[in-house]
Amino acid sequence: MQDLWTQAMGQLRTATRRAAADPWLERIELIELIDSTDVEVRLAVPDPHFRDFVEAHYLDDIRACLQALTARPVAVALIVRPPTGFAPPDLATTDPFATALRGLPPDTTSLPEAMFAPEGMSSAEARSSAEAMSSAETTSSMRSGTAPAWGTALGARSHRRGARQPALHGLDLPAQPEPASRPHDPTPDPFDGLAPRQTFDQFIIGQSNQLAATAAQAVADAPGKVFNPLFIYGGVGIGKTHLLHAIGNAARLRDPNLRVRYVPTATFIDDTFTAWRIKDPATKADVRNHYRSGVDLLLVDDIQFLQQRERFQEEFFHVFNALYHAGRQIVITCDRFPSELQDFHDRLRSRFECGLVAELTPPERDLRVAILRRKSIDMGLLLAPDVIYYLADHLRNNVRELEGALLKLAAHARLGNRAPDLAFARSVLGPTLELPSRNVTAEVIQRVTAQHYGLKLTDLKGDKRHRSVVVPRMVAVYLTRKHTGASYPEIGRAFGGRDHSTIIHAFHRVEWLLQTDLAVQTAAAAIETLLGK
Repeated sequence: MQDLWTQAMGQLRTATRRAAADPWLERIELIELIDSTDVEVRLAVPDPHFRDFVEAHYLDDIRACLQALTARPVAVALIVRPPTGFAPPDLATTDPFATALRGLPPDTTSLPEAMFAPEGMSSAEARSSAEAMSSAETTSSMRSGTAPAWGTALGARSHRRGARQPALHGLDLPAQPEPASRPHDPTPDPFDGLAPRQTFDQFIIGQSNQLAATAAQAVADAPGKVFNPLFIYGGVGIGKTHLLHAIGNAARLRDPNLRVRYVPTATFIDDTFTAWRIKDPATKADVRNHYRSGVDLLLVDDIQFLQQRERFQEEFFHVFNALYHAGRQIVITCDRFPSELQDFHDRLRSRFECGLVAELTPPERDLRVAILRRKSIDMGLLLAPDVIYYLADHLRNNVRELEGALLKLAAHARLGNRAPDLAFARSVLGPTLELPSRNVTAEVIQRVTAQHYGLKLTDLKGDKRHRSVVVPRMVAVYLTRKHTGASYPEIGRAFGGRDHSTIIHAFHRVEWLLQTDLAVQTAAAAIETLLGK
């Protein structure tokens, strides 16, 4: 049985001839092979989004190889087998209100658990039901570890913040150099910047983030082997920083000797500036080696802050080259596609695009529902489905909005000793969630913009290139992105089927014009007033 599977994998690797296929195929395990009239093969995969990706890109090839070897029809089933040792979070220690409400009278810090259960259901049944719903929509992965120490010349830091890309299927990646060998260093680094709680366990997968999350797990499994560099871009509050920490924690779990470092760009600028001011050559070399040779996995957050900083870009260019040519993994996040970075060295932009570029977009409704279910359970707050759907329908821009609404609802429920039902949620959150401006759509913005500029609606959706049309169209794109939270591809479809890279350019162009062009500032403000913003 195992021999048949080994032969099939060998044929599959030969048939695909893709370096990107190896990390996926290596993580598939054979459970059993049932030999009857038709052959049934059961395969184990680590988590649901891994299963979905394999089904979309490799399942037909796997089935074809097995049928060629057995000369019979083959049915293939992918079974999610969770990692051993997984345990749900302890709500007693993860409740964010335990510390905030410490010292208040007991009757304000404890709410009967039954009040958090839907009507007609016991608290135990509600908790069991909610946990089951959440676990069905979340993924499992890795946990955190440690990294080697670096000197304290700059002081300890623990900063935390926040072209179209082809699909992984069929992507031919250049072979990456092997990482240089290093002696074992068991000393943990307390200043690696990683947040232990931000893991793949806590990252919920949906259509809007599946590519980025899948690539992130592949990088964590084999740093420096595939997708190097990995460039993740998207708006605020949708999981870029979380994925960086998850990669670092998962990679360290696989190899405790791995030197991992999470670095916000502001910290890199700080360190580089300090190094330039240090007069002692030995200390200066230590600071430089901290980035160039003292790390195996570098996680850089918010690289857009290097815009208009030429000297710091030069330094980062040398850091990038040193790590890349040594086979070390680089993961970068940004708020825009690499080609949209302004006042940025072309050689850096081209290097960012030489690996995999993955976009994170605002969460779709199903993902928002899953996030709300999971995070409400983590807070010890059991919400009825109608409350969850109410929040998901009114909060569409990012995950931080969802978390903020849950925190506010939970605080009011506990302090007021009230059950967080739909009526209570409306009374607490309705004044901000149900403003008329929340119902603004791309079409509404287009009509108001066309009216302000004296244009026809078809002008904004058409192909006219005259400045009198192009500027209003870009303003409408900017306001649509700002006030609807729609993704760039969605906005492109609303504006006559334009490419998402064109929409990205228009958005960032208006961002710049709002700082330099009084006419655009005035027009945007007037349109927002008409929209009720």
